[in-house]
Amino acid sequence: MKKLIGIVLIFALMAGMFIAFINYAPEHNPFSKKEEYYVLIGDKYTVEKSKTDKGEEYINYMYTLPGFDKQGNKRDITFNGLKVLRQHAYLKITMRADTVISYNEVQLEDIPSAAKIKVST
Repeated sequence: MKKLIGIVLIFALMAGMFIAFINYAPEHNPFSKKEEYYVLIGDKYTVEKSKTDKGEEYINYMYTLPGFDKQGNKRDITFNGLKVLRQHAYLKITMRADTVISYNEVQLEDIPSAAKIKVST
């Protein structure tokens, strides 16, 4: 009987941790679907200055750009760059749970055709 109660408690604890993980850190949930969008970097960004806990200042460059998935569906995407990104560069942005988790520069030829038509205009 004590083993059964222990197993039930361990299961309940694990289930609670899993639910908390999904609700409070969905971008880190390995079971949520990744989405890829393609954007063209322009010259519009905002500069956000901030400080670390140690008082060191750093700058984020906030971009809001139209992104297109491989079917050509549009979505506005907001993300931070730690430097000014190269104008007229194409990026592949990977998102999970509406959060940008990475971006990489790609060539126009590497973009799927439906997205290529829309992102390059």
